[in-house]
Amino acid sequence: MGQAYFSSKSIIECYNFTDTYFENASFEGVTFQRCLFYHCNTNHIGLWNCNFIECEFKDVDLRDMSIGAEGGTFDRCVFNKCDFRGQHFFSPDFIDCIFEKCKMKNINFNDASFLRCKFIGKLEDVTFNGMYHEIKKEIKPLDYVDFSESIFGDYVGFEDCDLSTCIPPVGKTFNELLYIADLNNLKHLSTGSKDRYVIPKKI
Repeated sequence: MGQAYFSSKSIIECYNFTDTYFENASFEGVTFQRCLFYHCNTNHIGLWNCNFIECEFKDVDLRDMSIGAEGGTFDRCVFNKCDFRGQHFFSPDFIDCIFEKCKMKNINFNDASFLRCKFIGKLEDVTFNGMYHEIKKEIKPLDYVDFSESIFGDYVGFEDCDLSTCIPPVGKTFNELLYIADLNNLKHLSTGSKDRYVIPKKI
């Protein structure tokens, strides 16, 4: 089967991609507006500097999708029951997005930025990385992010992230949930495991 390629500056608007099989499809500099991605197969899909505006993703396996390669923005998008397990993000910007009941485990958000986003459901073994923000952006790693309806499991980490504008899980504070897990990196806060083990400082 040949490779489907969509070139730079293409705009795909109001398209329903439900049950679409994206095998060998490549998108570069493409903007998707008000599109639906329900039950899609995104294995081996290539995305470079693509933008998604007011799109909905539902029951989509996103484990093998390149999220934020060479940049790209997700603006007012909804992710419902999607599978992000094992993802290593590149440098996407998420603005006014909702992540609802998604599988969020073993994830490195790398240079991703989140502005006015909301996480609903459990987070486990995930790391938000302010320390890796090498690309100059106007958006901070986390700004006005709502975790009020989320559950922090083991090893939810924030490396050099300013949480002052963010909302913690309901009934908790970030100070109660997070601690310095590594004395060699005082800017790394984590839920750790139940025993809250601390890595000693190197002499």
